[in-house]
Amino acid sequence: MQSNKSDIHLVLSNNTRTARLRLGYSQQELAERANLSTGHINDIEQSRKWLSADSLQRLADALGLEPFMLLLPGNGGPGPDSGNPEAQAWYLLMDFSLQLRERITEAVDEVVHTTRRELLQQADFSQQPLTARPRTPDDTH
Repeated sequence: MQSNKSDIHLVLSNNTRTARLRLGYSQQELAERANLSTGHINDIEQSRKWLSADSLQRLADALGLEPFMLLLPGNGGPGPDSGNPEAQAWYLLMDFSLQLRERITEAVDEVVHTTRRELLQQADFSQQPLTARPRTPDDTH
């Protein structure tokens, strides 16, 4: 499929809007999460503005997606049950990405929590004064 700039703008516009609405975000909330202005989000969704690579990354992060997912055609039209294979693939990829990101975040949080707890326990133990144990006859060897 050969795309021109306006096709890519429309794909980005539709995917951004669909992902935002699916997460229940307002344009203002998405703008805050992506560190972009609300006007910039509106311009993206209206196909009036393109993004820098940095802004695309921040937008994707705010939506819980990988940047390439915002550029895949097939989203923004019919839903996942429409029979449109491109739309179905996009929705499956989006769901998988969101679930994977959530599970990885939970796993990392658990590792951080466990490690922190263990380090605090070790620090508390190391603060205990050392007490000498009584010598026994076996210690003389």
